[in-house]
Amino acid sequence: MRKVMVTIVGHDRPGIIYQVSRALSDFRCNVIEVSQTTLLGEFSGLFSCGMPDELAPAGLSEALNEALAGSGLAHWVADVNNGHAPALIGELEPYVVTVRGRDRLGMIPEFSGCRAGFDVNIENLRAVALSGDRTPMDPAA
Repeated sequence: MRKVMVTIVGHDRPGIIYQVSRALSDFRCNVIEVSQTTLLGEFSGLFSCGMPDELAPAGLSEALNEALAGSGLAHWVADVNNGHAPALIGELEPYVVTVRGRDRLGMIPEFSGCRAGFDVNIENLRAVALSGDRTPMDPAA
């Protein structure tokens, strides 16, 4: 089996995970891992899949066009069998970093740039401005 990453985006509603995973299963693609989130009512999901060797990524994309027709969901299929060595899972110690403070313009690029400067890979990032925070772009600030 070859590995593909299927990206799905669209307006959030109940049943998207089912609809996409059902379609992938119907095309004999095994969903290995899913990461999804919603922001401002929009859904974004990544589906890591094992795909049968006889099915090309372009073929899967065409099949998903039909399966998701009329759903308002956009998708991309990326072949991740690119010859790169697999990640060294388990050889590096993971850390959870929590940053608390007043929201301001540029926080995420500063935070991520600092990590990149030390060759630190960010595997998962969640940034949330608390309701009382005001950014410099907020006219009421």
